[in-house]
Amino acid sequence: MQNTEFETEIKNGIIYLPKEYFNAKKAKVIILDNDSKTDKDFIFRTVNNPVHLNNGVSFLSREEANER
Repeated sequence: MQNTEFETEIKNGIIYLPKEYFNAKKAKVIILDNDSKTDKDFIFRTVNNPVHLNNGVSFLSREEANER
């Protein structure tokens, strides 16, 4: 199986393939939407909405963290 990457526009929900791929039997489509307004990325949410730790939280010591 050969992987080929190309960029194209989506117009009215239709993805236009270059002519050289018209006879292809299978395709894997990954849509990269940079215009998305609803970013549900975990890191994005965490950075923009940090949770402050309460006094009841304790951290591991260096020895406990490195213990195997």
